[in-house]
Amino acid sequence: MLKNFPIKFNGTAIPFPNSYDISNSVIENVNTSEAGTDIIQIKRMSKMTLSLSFRLMDSYLAFFEGYAYSNSTITVSIYDATTKAYTTKTMRMRDFKYKLVEKSELVNDINGMYDISFSLIEM
Repeated sequence: MLKNFPIKFNGTAIPFPNSYDISNSVIENVNTSEAGTDIIQIKRMSKMTLSLSFRLMDSYLAFFEGYAYSNSTITVSIYDATTKAYTTKTMRMRDFKYKLVEKSELVNDINGMYDISFSLIEM
């Protein structure tokens, strides 16, 4: 079961996300020759973007916010179901968003529940 393989930030397991989307892109340059044909130079294959969303309490908001507003890299370990092993990527957090869940501020002992989402982009 995938929940037995949490995502790790710098070696620390984070809660399992509500949604989890992985995409891979190709970084390429396209130039046109004098004859009008396209010359494609592939710079990088399979650059990963990981989009995550959570519903968590305020302490996790502070945890993720620490990464969101710094320009530091994060060592992210993700379980790859095809190889049945963890893969480690160096990534940066982008598109950080959070929203207070309605009436969650009324729950005792926490300062609300938050819908948190962000993207991790491989360096």
